[in-house]
Parts: sequence; C-alpha cells; structure tokens
Amino acid sequence: MLQVKKHRSEWIFQTVLAAIMIMFSVLMIYPFLNIFAKSLSTGSAMIGRTVYILPVSPTLNNYWAIFNNSLLIQSLLVSVARTVVGTMFHLVITGAAAYACSKKRLKGRYFLTVFFLIPMYFGGGLLPSYILITKLGLMNSFWVYIFPGMFSTFNFLVMMTYFKQLPESIEESARIDGANDFQIFTRIVIPVSTPIIATIALLVAVGHWNSWFDAVLYVNTAKLQPVQAVLQQIIQGTQTTTLLRNAQYGTTSANTNTFTTQSITMATLCFTVFPILFVYPFLQKYFVKGIMIGGVKG
Repeated sequence: MLQVKKHRSEWIFQTVLAAIMIMFSVLMIYPFLNIFAKSLSTGSAMIGRTVYILPVSPTLNNYWAIFNNSLLIQSLLVSVARTVVGTMFHLVITGAAAYACSKKRLKGRYFLTVFFLIPMYFGGGLLPSYILITKLGLMNSFWVYIFPGMFSTFNFLVMMTYFKQLPESIEESARIDGANDFQIFTRIVIPVSTPIIATIALLVAVGHWNSWFDAVLYVNTAKLQPVQAVLQQIIQGTQTTTLLRNAQYGTTSANTNTFTTQSITMATLCFTVFPILFVYPFLQKYFVKGIMIGGVKG
C-alpha cells in the first residue's frame, strides 16, 4: 500500500513539475514567435493588432526593406567583425594570463591574481574610462570595441580553475620531449580545454554582439556603428524614416501600406537576434560542461 502511495505521489509531483516547465517554456518561446510573426506580417495587420503567433498576410517586404538599407548591412558587418576579432583577442589574452597564473612555479602569481581581482570590485567609473579612451586615441576607431574587452577577471578565474585541474604529468611528458611553455600551451593545453574555451567564447561573443552602449559613447561615425546601436536608433525612431523610405522605394502605391514602423522594427529585431541564436545549439554541450568543470575548484 505504501508502495502504491509512493508511486502516486511521485506521479503527481512529476506531473505538476512538467506542467510548470511547459508553462515557463511557453512564456519564454511566445515572445520570439510573436516577434517573428509580426516581422512577416503586413503593416495593416500590425495596425489592426491581429498578429499573435502566425503571420497575417505573410510578406517578406519588411526584410526587403532591411536589406536595402546600406547602413544596416554595414552595421551587421561591423558586428560580425567585432564579435570574431574581439572573441579571439579575449581568448588569447585571458587564456594566456590564466594559464600562467595556474602554475605554482610562476613567481608573484598570487600578487598578479590579486592585481587582476581589484578591477572586479573597484571600477574607475564612466568619466575616467571616457577620458582614458580619448587619451589613447581610440575615439571613432574600430579598436575601441576590442581593446577594453580583451580581459575579464571572471573569465580569468574560471579558466585558471580549469587549467589547475589538468594533470601535470601531461606537461611533464611534453617537457621531457623538449617542448617549451608556448608549445605546451598551444599544442596540449588548448586542445584538451575545448569545453572551457567554447564556453568563454560563447559568453564573450554574445556580449560583443549585444553591446551597443560603447558605440553610443565612443563612436560618432555611422560606418562604425554595430547593428545593436542601429537597432536602438530604429526603436527610438531616428532611423525609421530612412527605412520606410527605402522600403517604399520601387513599390506601387497599393503596397505602400505594407510597411509600418512597428513591422520594420520587428524584422530588425529578428535580423539582429537570430544569427547569434543559431550559434548556441552548436556550443551547448561545451557550454554546460565548461561551466560545471570551470566552477569546481580542483
């Protein structure tokens, strides 16, 4: 009898848990479906507020308007270049520092670790950072996106913890064969550290792709604006007029009502979100494993 009650209670618990998870899944997925449906709907359907999950009067004109905007395409290229270059620089600088500080034979490694930890707790502030960027001559430069983000204390700690867990026998064997520290790091440590490298790469890439505030502060040139900064301008309405004019260019008067500010904004949101969203499934297995391993002290 107790066995039956136990199974029944477990079934009730699992049912309630599944219902809760389904509810949260719907709450998470619905905004994406709604935005995607609106991006494929006409402006008149948007005005009528009849779009929920499925597109109404499906059309690709909103995306056509985006791809006919040279500024938005240029900003996409800037974001891609920033994400790729910024992630590579971050992995090289942060990874090299973490590997060096993970070795007990490094003199002063405790001092260096504490030195790296200070900016994590005490920041200089926005005004000193702006003055520093100005003095370094990085204003209106592509490298203003790269240099300030080449090192992260949190990622440094995670990678250092991971490197400490690697067996020392591997490096000792390589050192006996005549390999130096650089060869050990590039040919042995990096290949066996794929989970943590992929995890950090994903976090840094998403940060670069979604960043827009640094462009507002340090970049006035339109050709160097990332796609998120242009999206922010579209939401505020400063770029919407240009998009609407490009959208209506070449269309007949009967089709001009297919474009509205909100429909083009929804298409732009999809245009900026989906590229980085498609990358995550390929790195998911490394992401979970890297966070679990890198967060455990060896």
